[in-house]
Amino acid sequence: LITSLVSGQWWVGRVVIMMGILVTMLCLIQTRLGTLRAGSVFPVDRLADLYWNTSNPIFRIDNTDHIIDVNYGSLPHQYQQINIYCPYYQRNIRREDVEHHLIYNVGKEEFDTCRIRTAQPRIVAYCTQPYEQKIFTLSFRSFSPMPNTMEFHPGQDYYFISTASPGDIHRTVGGYCTRNHMKILFKVLDTETYLDMYPKHGHMDTVPQANSDGATKAMVSMPKLERSVTVGVTSVIPVSDSGVG
Repeated sequence: LITSLVSGQWWVGRVVIMMGILVTMLCLIQTRLGTLRAGSVFPVDRLADLYWNTSNPIFRIDNTDHIIDVNYGSLPHQYQQINIYCPYYQRNIRREDVEHHLIYNVGKEEFDTCRIRTAQPRIVAYCTQPYEQKIFTLSFRSFSPMPNTMEFHPGQDYYFISTASPGDIHRTVGGYCTRNHMKILFKVLDTETYLDMYPKHGHMDTVPQANSDGATKAMVSMPKLERSVTVGVTSVIPVSDSGVG
């Protein structure tokens, strides 16, 4: 009899433990589903790729495609990203015919005048190896887990320029910024403002990307680059007979 009671208590204990584990798992699943629903309006999403070379029509002075609206989400997983592609060439292209860039994050006055005034400017991309594929990603969120990484806040504008020139990548005045209008302005909008501007687009993956006409052209019309998409992976392939635009 005592053995039967002990055995019964053991099984009851096992059942209680299993029920506790099951309840915990259900709570975790419910919490995860709630998080996914909360982020479904604005999941992490990528803006149209930005090819940083002088052939990109986004840098034309006769349009405003270089002004890019970015959504700021209220939750950690609600933010957009953009890939910046450095110029990329096959090795048969002469070194004097390729572009080199340092992309700076600057203030508005520096952006307007194409003149870097700070002693130690922030460099966000080093396009210094033209025969290798180089991609830099910006994540538009107010907190970054990585040290020394840019943070972006709603209602703020963020300015990027390249003042290098052929043969002088460290030039800080004029250069490509003046001659080729190589500058980008990111306007970080809060979610409410973003939806007011794009009321028909409740999901980020259907929002017009950065003045869609110019940004879309920038993805496919680079004379020095071809864009190839295979199994969901974007790769950049140099064109052998391309020169500098």
